[in-house]
Amino acid sequence: MTEEPEFPFDGLDAERPLPPELRARLEAALLAAVAGGLPVPADAESLDAPRPLPEPLRARLESALLAEAAASPSTSPAPGDVVSLGSRRRKVLAAWSSVAAVLLLVVMVAGLAGRGGNPGSGDIEAAGGPTTTTLETPASLPSDAGASTEAESPASTAPAGASPTTRATRPTRPSPSTTGPQAPGAGSTETPSPTSPAVPTSPEPSGGAPAPATSDPGPAPPFYSSPAPGDSSGAPAMTSGPPSASPSEGGSQDAAPNQPQRSTSPAPTGPALRVGIITGDAAQEAGFRAYINRLNQAGGVRGHSIELVRVASGAPAANTIATVNLGSLPVAGPGGAPGWVTGPLLETLTATEDLLTGNGAVFSFASAPERQGHLAADALFPSDAAAGTKAVIYVPAAPGPLRDAVPAAIKSVLTQRKVTNVQVVTYDPAANKPLTPADAAFVSLDPAAAKAWVAQARAEGYRPPAGVAGIYSLADDALAADLPEGARVVSPYVAPAGDEGQAIRSAGAGTSASVLHGWATAKSLAAAIWRADADTPAEVQAALGGLSGWSSGLAPPYETRPGTRSRTPEGVVFQVQSGAFVAQGGFRRDPYPSPIQ
Repeated sequence: MTEEPEFPFDGLDAERPLPPELRARLEAALLAAVAGGLPVPADAESLDAPRPLPEPLRARLESALLAEAAASPSTSPAPGDVVSLGSRRRKVLAAWSSVAAVLLLVVMVAGLAGRGGNPGSGDIEAAGGPTTTTLETPASLPSDAGASTEAESPASTAPAGASPTTRATRPTRPSPSTTGPQAPGAGSTETPSPTSPAVPTSPEPSGGAPAPATSDPGPAPPFYSSPAPGDSSGAPAMTSGPPSASPSEGGSQDAAPNQPQRSTSPAPTGPALRVGIITGDAAQEAGFRAYINRLNQAGGVRGHSIELVRVASGAPAANTIATVNLGSLPVAGPGGAPGWVTGPLLETLTATEDLLTGNGAVFSFASAPERQGHLAADALFPSDAAAGTKAVIYVPAAPGPLRDAVPAAIKSVLTQRKVTNVQVVTYDPAANKPLTPADAAFVSLDPAAAKAWVAQARAEGYRPPAGVAGIYSLADDALAADLPEGARVVSPYVAPAGDEGQAIRSAGAGTSASVLHGWATAKSLAAAIWRADADTPAEVQAALGGLSGWSSGLAPPYETRPGTRSRTPEGVVFQVQSGAFVAQGGFRRDPYPSPIQ
């Protein structure tokens, strides 16, 4: 009698490795499906890893197999052969175990496919085509409000009779303790969109905040999970080249570089969400529009495109969910946003801390400019200055924070550093006056005037011995080559690395702090809407306030000073070395009290 190989009987759900070739083919197929939207973690176990059956089912199946092994006629020996009972039992168990292993594999694969589709469906469907972004100019907009004269149409057309901000019927929002998607039919009146990709329910995005826990939020906004500056490479840089393996937009930053990428995007399915914009700063507007265009081309946010509508004090717009100030001066006052502004107000780069009151409706994703002034003065004078040191602060002729709040902040730090001879000089690019001799020079100018000042300083060979320092308006790569060697520049943002940095540069406006502010503001607004499913002014305001801990990828995870909406840490100090900006460490918190109490 010839004994056959022993098959250990450890239970139906014991480990039974698949043939290597079959396993490799199945895993490749599943990985391809995962890249198309199935929410399987990157560290999931292999396909043939043990997955225990429910104990009652396992016991019943084992009993049935044992009975079959004892009575099956297919195991009867041929005449003249002597076959042991153990051998017969092993043959039957081997056959049934193989069948059971394949059955388990099929059930598992079907389960994964079911998780990736819409509730109640196991289908995986292709996304729709890309969309485009256009803007609407209200007919009532006056000719002097900065509106262009070209014809502009909304990015998407709302159904007849519906306002652009009409909320589509949607399922009841889960409580904060909700950990997974809502089951079909559990109070939901929304028909799942066949073009909506699956949403991860367990892993958190690498941006530092959990994804929303609603039944189908749709794809995350582009670059939603960008890591905070300095998370993996130490000190940030003003510009960065692409990494060897760039992350995919709007999804996990841990995706394998060789996974297939989507070539199409879902088309928006709901009415457009209208956002009012105040124009005036071309660089901020370029950065803001560049992100919104990319967002709409990716299918919008939660199935809604974003429609931009120009607004002004004499030309408010109806049915807008938020207002974004892309001008050079803030429009908010100490009492909050003006009455003609609808929804929360996302302010410009020059919004001071006294305008950003806690729990108010005014936000800024840049740090307050006077706190950048503190850091600029501290960078040139980290300790007490020599007796008789003279400093000059260049300010614009027009009133505003750059003429009053910022120079006052710089002067307050200089006074603490024993610099008592401080002169404030109004700078007019058209005046052609020589720059003022001093031991140290500080630039508190708007970007256009700052550019003219840098060109004049280069032409005159202006090199104050203690150095030159400035705030966001000098944070422009185009100025680095002309700034004096050793100049310090405080920037509230850094250009992100990889695909996102390339996307910003592709807009053609560079990576100045103004461009980055427009991009970061648009991205933060989209992230807030997506996370909270917000489509009313009150909901958007609450969603913006709930961004704490989320990283835009251009600044540290969002954090504000206690009792304010003033962002902190405030900025990175760059030093000009051989015509390039070099970071002097990471983002810094302003250690000084605010000069505006």
